[in-house]
Amino acid sequence: MKILVIDDDPRSIELAEEWLTALGHQIVKILVAVPDSYMKRTLPDEVAIEMETADLLLVDKYFGQITSSRFIAAVRMIYSKIPIIRWSSAAESRIEVDVLRAAKLLKPDDRDFNEWTPEERGALFSKKLEEATKQLRLDAPDAALVFDRLESDANSRTKNW
Repeated sequence: MKILVIDDDPRSIELAEEWLTALGHQIVKILVAVPDSYMKRTLPDEVAIEMETADLLLVDKYFGQITSSRFIAAVRMIYSKIPIIRWSSAAESRIEVDVLRAAKLLKPDDRDFNEWTPEERGALFSKKLEEATKQLRLDAPDAALVFDRLESDANSRTKNW
């Protein structure tokens, strides 16, 4: 399976690559350097190219201080059926991931696994990934509506500052 991993943390990308390649998956890594470029209705070129052949998208919940919700909604406008798992080291709102038709996955903390072998870490991550895929809903939301709502909410919060 080709998994596109998008995160703003190089260590998280390394961990995902270690665990997922140990499970036999092909990994494409994209490090988010400019979070604002992931908040538009159009996808960054490097993402658009890789999405053409991706089987699953594993995306961080936060790109810096910005959530990936608008990015996921933009992906959904073009690729309505691709499985998306949003992973985070923070708690995740079930309502938000339901609206985006994504699954949630708590990021493993590599500090907890220092004494584990890569195979043991891979087995644990495999179990967590399997649990996350059971949450996936492939019925497509009205992604444009979701994007507009997120945009509206962000604008109203900005005006209140």
